[in-house]
Amino acid sequence: MARKILVIVAAFLFIGSNLILAQEGQSFNARQKAKIQAFREEQKKEDVKFRQSIKDKLPAEKTAATIEYQNAQYASRKAFNHKIHEENMAYLRDGLVKNSKLTDAQKTEEIDFMEQQYRESVAFHDKQHSENIAFFRKVENDPRMTPGEKEKTLKAHFAAQKEAAKKFFQAQQEQKKSEMK
Repeated sequence: MARKILVIVAAFLFIGSNLILAQEGQSFNARQKAKIQAFREEQKKEDVKFRQSIKDKLPAEKTAATIEYQNAQYASRKAFNHKIHEENMAYLRDGLVKNSKLTDAQKTEEIDFMEQQYRESVAFHDKQHSENIAFFRKVENDPRMTPGEKEKTLKAHFAAQKEAAKKFFQAQQEQKKSEMK
């Protein structure tokens, strides 16, 4: 009888601890999402202020100011993303330390995989940012294009970049799923 009670208590403790860990993970993810959302909203507000500040400038001044602003915003995003990555990796490492089901080699493999995906993501964003700045300069400095044509061309370019980014991140998600199997 006492043994049966011990087994039941142990089962409840095991289930309870797993539920607590799951809730901790959900709250960590929710906090991270909230930080990211707040950062994005702040950048959107800054974008609006910036566009207002260059309204009355000459085209060459607008182009130079826009490139400078985009480089600063990109550097800010990159630093923020690195901070979030470091927090995510610390959380992952803490979870792996507590995980007795995985071997040390499996834990190292998981960490290496996540670091590799982060490096690929940074390289992808760096490449896109460089391409965007170069394309923006080319379009803005083309005297044959009207302002409307320039706007249309830039919108098409950024839509293509957005689609490429979507495909890149979908491929990374697929890679994560196959890694987890």
